[in-house]
Amino acid sequence: MPAARKETSTAAVRPEWRDARRIVVKIGSALLVERSTGRLRSGWLESIADDVKALAAEGREIILVSSGAIALGRHVLKLPKGALALEQSQAAAAVGQISLSSAYQEVFKARGLDKDPTIIPVDQAVETPDGPKRQKSRICMFWLNGVQYELIEVEIDETGVYANAQDNGGPMRFHHVCMRVPDWASFRAAVDAQDLPVAFERDLGPDKLNFLYLDGRKAFGHYLEYTCMPDAMWEQIAGL
Repeated sequence: MPAARKETSTAAVRPEWRDARRIVVKIGSALLVERSTGRLRSGWLESIADDVKALAAEGREIILVSSGAIALGRHVLKLPKGALALEQSQAAAAVGQISLSSAYQEVFKARGLDKDPTIIPVDQAVETPDGPKRQKSRICMFWLNGVQYELIEVEIDETGVYANAQDNGGPMRFHHVCMRVPDWASFRAAVDAQDLPVAFERDLGPDKLNFLYLDGRKAFGHYLEYTCMPDAMWEQIAGL
């Protein structure tokens, strides 16, 4: 997008958009992140936010599909240039997504294009190798590019697991990745047959929300969470 731009709606610049009620915009890393510094191009982001506001004012639905998380995250984590290993890419994406989401939220909120997040209070007992422990937290979920992100504010953690999150240079820390499994009984049997230690788990039985954390820090640099739940529950979470 050029530095100098007319104060007019993007819909006016692109006549083929005039009749569109829904517009999908794909934003690549090269547009969002300065390659030489790894920093966000704030001016460009402000410009696209102005375009989104103008289109929304015309009654159009705007969907942004944004890259840039890995490019931002590798700068924060000081990862080397070139191809990244899978675990490095996962860590960079998780860390960068926090910065990227915050940047988008800031520019859209300044233009009145925001909504209050859903905060879920959680106070639960989990099983650990040392017996039951209490965890209390506040959780906020959001979806971006087909991936669900979970922000966890820890209030009480008798397991000590969340205290182990590595410092990312800011108030938020990347802690783990989560994967959904289709069958809890077979998965649990597979856990018993492997070497990674179980940090904690909760098993409420069939057709319930079950989860388990493996301590994969030595192998992957972070914890691994696995969860199993009915499809109806998954669809409910997907709507948050």
